[in-house]
Amino acid sequence: MATTEISMLEDVGRWAEAFLRPTVLVELAALAACLGLAWLLVSLLQRGLHRGDPRSILFGARIVDGALFPLALLSLAYVARTVLLQWIPLAVFKVAVPVLVSLVVIRIGVKVLQVAYPEAAWVRPIERSISWLAWLGMVLWVTGLLPLVLDELDQIH
Repeated sequence: MATTEISMLEDVGRWAEAFLRPTVLVELAALAACLGLAWLLVSLLQRGLHRGDPRSILFGARIVDGALFPLALLSLAYVARTVLLQWIPLAVFKVAVPVLVSLVVIRIGVKVLQVAYPEAAWVRPIERSISWLAWLGMVLWVTGLLPLVLDELDQIH
């Protein structure tokens, strides 16, 4: 089924209406399945590789602490999005994928800094800056402003 892209800024009513369709429940179920599969996958890998080291970038101390969990979740969500796009118009995944990309960027950036500089006092403000920039990028992406901002930044000499 062909879908038309609704930019949030172009028509807030139509964009919000997309979240009231019954197909949103299918998307939420698919996202929940992705979450469960990602948790199971990382859990099995962590047990199989005997990883419990809090300094591990991929695994962390717990299942959701490392970079592998959001990476697996993003990958599974992208596959689910691609499959669902064949049959239903998407609303939830248009927000979920940018949120998951932000989580991956934040987790990788923060984990690398924590492992590389475990005792440095300046790491915490940089972690917060990475987080703020990732969430700002996500908001710009979801609202449809990201291409406009990037075009304007390209014009700066």
